[in-house]
Amino acid sequence: MLKAPNSKTLRRISTVAACTALVVGSVQFMQSGPAGGQPATAAQSAEGAQPVEMAYAQASVEQRFDREVKLPKPPEAALRPVTLPIPDPVRTARSGPDRADVPAPAPILPGPLEPRSTGDCDVTFEADTIPGSMVLLSLTAPCAADVRVEVAHEGLVIAERLSQYGGLDLLVPAMTEEATYTARIEGEEPEEVVVTVTDHDEYEHVALQWAGRAGPQLHALEFGAGYGDEGHLWSGAPGDIMRAAHGKGGFLTELGDPTLDAPRQAQVYTFPTGAIERAGDVALKAEVEVTELSCGRDITAEALQPDGTGGVERTALTVSVPDCDAIGGILVLKNLLQNLKIAGR
Repeated sequence: MLKAPNSKTLRRISTVAACTALVVGSVQFMQSGPAGGQPATAAQSAEGAQPVEMAYAQASVEQRFDREVKLPKPPEAALRPVTLPIPDPVRTARSGPDRADVPAPAPILPGPLEPRSTGDCDVTFEADTIPGSMVLLSLTAPCAADVRVEVAHEGLVIAERLSQYGGLDLLVPAMTEEATYTARIEGEEPEEVVVTVTDHDEYEHVALQWAGRAGPQLHALEFGAGYGDEGHLWSGAPGDIMRAAHGKGGFLTELGDPTLDAPRQAQVYTFPTGAIERAGDVALKAEVEVTELSCGRDITAEALQPDGTGGVERTALTVSVPDCDAIGGILVLKNLLQNLKIAGR
């Protein structure tokens, strides 16, 4: 079990901070110029620095040619021709008719190929808290590239695919203050990480999950907003985490890889209950659109919401989608999600 924070993330933050300081320092130096606080002009540079460089260059040239360089004269004996002995011819495999008595060199054959080392195959699973009662999960499995991994947390289960290098960074909600996440990679032992989310009480998460490619859609209608209004949050207008941080409303997070075999997906709506000043309700709706993927099928959706005691309440519902001649229709899954009541500050 590994504990937060993620050392790799801290190193990345340190690197960014150092680079930022370096850039800022460079900009300040370029703006301030030489001593005196005023930037140097091109004329000042030409009047101050150029004569010094020219004087140095001229002095170097003069020192090279102010005296004649004389080499020592070799003795006359060293200039006399010398006759070198000619060695006897060496018999080789091609030097005469009896070349068979000279053994031919043995051929160099390639040796057996050794299996390439797979290197470090250790799996690491780490977590960092992110404002918004969110957690950044970092999973590294160097020997499990492009492999399916399932991440579970308080009943929420999603399936993702590791990258070609065996890595995955995933931003997920913290459904509880002491949040435990489990990663299950095919062919590997489960990995677990626990993190404390200090701002958990300031936010509320509602998750809607399903198995398969076709699933429901979560719609949040904030403070009486209608479909298509600014306060309507869904996959077509998910908002972002900064909207919640500024106390303007919630945001939607989509999780899971729909291209996997037997995908497991989820949508999570997050609302800043501790930062919002306005009182009112947030209407939550789960809908299933009749499409080519969903028509004529049974779809099971599961909702996860706070139970009021720090835990998570789970509610499941199975719906039979009409046949494909009803494509374009919408089914509303009633009583699956409970509306949020916001007291305001």
